[in-house]
Amino acid sequence: MTYKSDMHLIILSVRKGFSTAVVASISDKVVGKCQILYGSNIPNEHKAGLLGITLKEEDEMIITVVHTSKLDEVLQTAIEVGGLNTPQSGMCMTIPLDRMYIADTIDEKPSIPTDAPADLVHPKDEN
Repeated sequence: MTYKSDMHLIILSVRKGFSTAVVASISDKVVGKCQILYGSNIPNEHKAGLLGITLKEEDEMIITVVHTSKLDEVLQTAIEVGGLNTPQSGMCMTIPLDRMYIADTIDEKPSIPTDAPADLVHPKDEN
């Protein structure tokens, strides 16, 4: 595992069709990958799921992590490319992260804790 500090979680809500261009413009500056959530793929009962932000069918949400030193650059690029500098076109927010842990290799698998709650079903115990 790699430990990282001085990071920010970025959450952007843009109009339908803008997310791909935003991700392409910021992908070389972020840590890891960008996650895109499409409003049309979210069931009605979960529309206000992430931090109470309502994602309409015509919206797309981008979630990514960036180092603090690149935060302003990434935000400015995302705002320009995503068209967020016009009224009612979306929103952008950041949340500072104290620490972040990243698996160094794809082979690392999470282990099931031995003191897990009793209602957790372990794959080998399904029978």
